[in-house]
Amino acid sequence: MPIAPVDDDDTVLYYEDSGAPDGSVDYATIVLIHGMLFHGAVFRRLIPYAALHNVRLVFVNMRDYPGSSRFSPEELKAIASSDRETQAKAIKALGLQISAFLVHIIKKCDIPKFTEENGKKKGGLALLGWSLGNLVSMSMLGNAGTLPDDTKDFLERYLRTVVMYDPSNTSLGESPPERVYNPLRDPALTLEQRGKLFLTTISRYMTAIPDPSSVTEEALNARTSLHEAPAGTAMDASKSPTVSRMTPSEFDSVTDYDALERSNELLRHVAREVYNDNFRRALLDTGGVWKDVRVLYVWCDMSVSDCIWATKQVARRLEEVGKQDSRMVQFERLTGANHFVSFPVLDGSLLADLIVYAKQAHWDDPENVVQLLAANI
Repeated sequence: MPIAPVDDDDTVLYYEDSGAPDGSVDYATIVLIHGMLFHGAVFRRLIPYAALHNVRLVFVNMRDYPGSSRFSPEELKAIASSDRETQAKAIKALGLQISAFLVHIIKKCDIPKFTEENGKKKGGLALLGWSLGNLVSMSMLGNAGTLPDDTKDFLERYLRTVVMYDPSNTSLGESPPERVYNPLRDPALTLEQRGKLFLTTISRYMTAIPDPSSVTEEALNARTSLHEAPAGTAMDASKSPTVSRMTPSEFDSVTDYDALERSNELLRHVAREVYNDNFRRALLDTGGVWKDVRVLYVWCDMSVSDCIWATKQVARRLEEVGKQDSRMVQFERLTGANHFVSFPVLDGSLLADLIVYAKQAHWDDPENVVQLLAANI
């Protein structure tokens, strides 16, 4: 079982590796961090196509997920602490562990360094966080300035892009749309009830939002799920929630409810300021740390309303601070895309503007996913 040591306390992170493309010395490596409930196995169908596009894929499981170290009672207590500094230290540790993971992968796998000549990028690696996984990638990027100089300089020679894929406002410490319903914020529901509603809510196709920058809570409340047809009309089965198209065995192979109950609920309730401080240092006030590392922000126009709202907040924050101290951020809209990560159980149609995830009538062709991701990092 491939594991990477990531601190001096015997903490390890489990990962899966597609391997280096045969004969290539300039391939790009993409490290993907999953979100809540769904772990790294959700990316496995991409592996057969990685070498075809000169890409190496590494899927890492967050703490508490299969193969990775569970949080200790002391760590869980720190995450749940009422003291903001204690929580901040705990979340910072998760980011530093990802930095250590990247160092381990680079050295163990002999990852080629990042080079760019005449606009052509070769080698190096990109770090992608999906949904709640962005809390870890933002902690890594936001706390990079505290790394030992040799580690910081080492990673700078490899890291080329951080991809924020449809992040939740929780992972960024941004305020949610308070008047927009979200089962995860419903105090009347039990944890089990919230979990069940979360699955259908998070993977729905919602009425498209063409421009998050001007969206209002009223507009978000007016959205409907596209699989819920009005009376007297036929339901569009292609827009059914993504998880409803998984078989039970497929679903079980990519999820872990125990991790959701043990630690993810605690992570969701960490003080908003802790995550927002990491986000601020990562994107808005970088202090010149890794100044050439760019951010690709991918938002899905049929995603859940909380993620649409997060996109609005991030764009606003970037506009407020200007370009002097902020990181270069490129926003990409995925038209017709829902929130859910690509897991191609069904044959998908080739959609030219897809970068990484599920969209429109079918789950996407895995080769197309890898091809377009390789072209955009």
